[in-house]
Amino acid sequence: MCLFIAFAIMAQPETFRRCWTCSNGFYGTEMTADGLNKLGEKVLSGSAISTAGFGPQHDRLPRFFYTEALAPHNVPLRVTDEELDQVYNWM
Repeated sequence: MCLFIAFAIMAQPETFRRCWTCSNGFYGTEMTADGLNKLGEKVLSGSAISTAGFGPQHDRLPRFFYTEALAPHNVPLRVTDEELDQVYNWM
């Protein structure tokens, strides 16, 4: 489940239940709602990502984001690599 929709789904208990029921059906598991939340925390913490061999150097945006003006404000991205490295430090 994408983080962008997770908050909306989790605010609707019936929708959240259907989401984890569909996940169980697809993967053949018997995960509970708590188990699905813990899996999401593991993925977002980066532990699953680092185990696969990915690191901060792989979590970069294409350089054109920093050089081309982007709509709607018509300015290039003003986020440093160091700031991007802090994204998952909220856990």
